[in-house]
Formats: sequence, structure tokens, C-alpha cells
Amino acid sequence: MTAQSSESFTQLLFQNERIEVYDFRLPPGESVTVVHELPTIRWQVDEGHHGLVVTQPPQEGGHSSDKKEEDEIVPDRKVFFVSPGTQWTLKNIAASTAKEAGTYRQILFVLQSDEPKYSEQQVQDLLKEAIYTTAVGTALLLENELCRVWDFYLEPGEGGGSDTVHHHCLDYVFINVAPSRLLGLHPETLDQNNLLFDSISTDNQVTWNYIPASAGKDKAFAHGGKNGYDDRPMREYLLELK
Repeated sequence: MTAQSSESFTQLLFQNERIEVYDFRLPPGESVTVVHELPTIRWQVDEGHHGLVVTQPPQEGGHSSDKKEEDEIVPDRKVFFVSPGTQWTLKNIAASTAKEAGTYRQILFVLQSDEPKYSEQQVQDLLKEAIYTTAVGTALLLENELCRVWDFYLEPGEGGGSDTVHHHCLDYVFINVAPSRLLGLHPETLDQNNLLFDSISTDNQVTWNYIPASAGKDKAFAHGGKNGYDDRPMREYLLELK
């Protein structure tokens, strides 16, 4: 990611050959200009208040174009897909003296290639092989030729039933945007006394998983889930790479 005057607001949390994950926090009144050279998911954490000018790269034989969003309230978990060559000029317009003013926070997933690992037909074939559902989160927020973007949110104590069982068939990365605890349950027994895992995560903790092409035929890549905390929600942002 190439950025102008953004380093002080952006923290690299994770990187490998397929993905980089950043935490972006912009204090009230501050502004930043960022040029995205690679496909990027910008994912809102908590409600934000921004002024935004998006400059799209010029089309062949054409000119670049600007899209302005002034005085825009951005809801929690809103997802923006940013194409390569796009410039963002963003200002946190929450007044620093306002009672509700706060830091504008997003998680950035920067894909390291604009070419997917699998063709769309290959992706569909992999998903069809799965023994259990391939809905790996609680809500699919965006899908394109490069990725599937899932919110995974459980209220305190929520989960543990067959409706939480899912099967991983694609490489994926997730970040917890609040302290969280996820109990992994065997997809058939759902036995909470014999867990597959008990994952306790801090805010901004990133986890990456490589998934083989044969995963859909293997129950080892499936599990159910339950929020292990009774006093706080589990908040996880998950991105599958095609």
C-alpha cells in the first residue's frame, strides 16, 4: 500500500504473500490521503463520521473521476472495496469538542495480487465439495472475484448449535476487533465438554489459515462455534481469499 501522510495513523498487524492487515485510526479533525496500489478492503469498526473524496483511476481513453461523501455517518461493519489506483482523501469530521466525537477506525485488508488463486468455477467446485455449509460467518457482507467478506458476530453466550457449524474450503484470515473467546465444537457432536479449540483473542489479534484444495472432503476443516464469554460479544472480521 502506498500512502501519503498516513503512516502515523496506520499500524501493520500481519503480512504474508497473500495479504496484509492494517489497523487504521484517524483522530477527530485529522485528514489523510491514501493511494491504493493493490485491491483493498476497508472495513469500518464502530460508527464513524467522515468527509470523503474518492478519486477513481482513469479508464482507457478517459479521465479520472471524483466521488464525494460529505458529512457521512458510516455504520459499524460497513465494507468498502477499493480498486487498485484509487485515491482516498478522508477526514474524521467529528468535532474534537463534541461529546460523541471519537477516533475513526477501520481494518484494512490489502490483497497482494489482483489475480485470484482459483478461477470462479474452481471456487464453486471447491465449495460444492464441502460436507457442511460454507457460510463461515454470520453475515456475508461482500463477494467478488477475489474474496468473500464475512462478519462473524455472536452475542454473549450465543452459539453452540448446529446452525453455527461451517466448513472452511478457502484460505482465510480474520481479526478480532474486541477481546473475544470462541469455543470450537466438533461438527457432529457439538460437545462443549470435548472442544476442538478454546481460542482467546485480544483486540487486533490476526489469525491466518492456509486451506488445501482437498479441505471440503475433510471434516477436520469444519467446526461449530460458541461465544465463550457471557458478558461480551464476540467480534471477528473474516476474509476468505479466492
